[in-house]
Amino acid sequence: MSKYYNSKFLRLLEMPKDGKYILFLHHTSKEEIARKIIDEGFKYYDSFYKTTDEIVIDEVYLNYWFQLRRAYGKYAIVMVIAESIIEKVNEQIKQKGSRHIDNFNVLSESLPVEYEDDYLFTLSKYFVRGYYDINTRNIVFNPLFNPRFYSNKFLDNIRFIQNNT
Repeated sequence: MSKYYNSKFLRLLEMPKDGKYILFLHHTSKEEIARKIIDEGFKYYDSFYKTTDEIVIDEVYLNYWFQLRRAYGKYAIVMVIAESIIEKVNEQIKQKGSRHIDNFNVLSESLPVEYEDDYLFTLSKYFVRGYYDINTRNIVFNPLFNPRFYSNKFLDNIRFIQNNT
């Protein structure tokens, strides 16, 4: 078994067998930040992929990412989005004629917030599965987690991004 995670961590990655899901990891150094991500969603600038890693459930692969990202903090936040939600949002972006919009920037219950010369985006808290403390091996699950969450506010975000970026 890995020195970075154990079978408890793999419970965070378990998904229902009735669909396909995309899994992401983000590391942070403070438990308060991990808790805030569960409560408020995951905030990021510009691109979701700049501070997260898409992962697959494979021991060698996970060990690599844990080792590589350990310097960013001992709290590994797991975020999961159903492929069906990504497909639905992609279709809506396409219908609006805005192919340049990053689909992750739309998956928020609030509009992007302008900050300096950029925008702050918030991935909905419903896509946050929970977090894992690498040192203590404790897990905190998000009771509101729903990888198939959809909100009509996603359409508002598409329009906002289309008109403001």
